[in-house]
Amino acid sequence: MNAYERGFNDGEHASWCDRKQSRPRRILGEPLGEYQRGYSDGYRPRNLAWLLTEAPRKAWSEKEDE
Repeated sequence: MNAYERGFNDGEHASWCDRKQSRPRRILGEPLGEYQRGYSDGYRPRNLAWLLTEAPRKAWSEKEDE
């Protein structure tokens, strides 16, 4: 596995963990090398449809008391 593939695998794993724990997506800086480029590609969604597969959840501050 080369540096890009390792970065892609790590970025994809980090993205899944963040979404599972309902953490907001991190803003990634400009990739510096192959590993960072792979991480960035793996972390970001493949396309807009993939990003919107779940209905948006209201923030805790927007939820009404029931």
